[in-house]
Amino acid sequence: MRANLKARGRRGGFTLIEMMVVIMVMAVLGSIVFGITGYASRKAAAARAMAGIQQIKNALESYRLDYGGYPVLTGPMTTAGAGWDAVRGALTNYNREVVFTDPWERAFMYESQGRYQFRLWSYGPDTNNIETRIEYNL
Repeated sequence: MRANLKARGRRGGFTLIEMMVVIMVMAVLGSIVFGITGYASRKAAAARAMAGIQQIKNALESYRLDYGGYPVLTGPMTTAGAGWDAVRGALTNYNREVVFTDPWERAFMYESQGRYQFRLWSYGPDTNNIETRIEYNL
């Protein structure tokens, strides 16, 4: 009878240490996966911002051909006002898919540097970090 009780006392299962090791391994693997997907999403957002800048640049080239120069305005491209409304309307006529906000929901910035030069940029994910800017200069 004692042999029967001893046999029943032993259960086939995991110890607490084994369970903690498995949980730790899963946590490490999860952090690696989340790190990779976070990096990929940041790169994808930067690529979308660059594509948006390229669309605006192409529309601005068409604007220059029609009006003899680039718009002489400075500031966020979503600024309200007659000048900006006219420019956005003209750029939208050249390319219906042009978007004036970046993937981080901030306006693309435009700076006139004379009638034949401009600077166009997005602040990127961090407005305080100059290294995250995505920029086009002509």
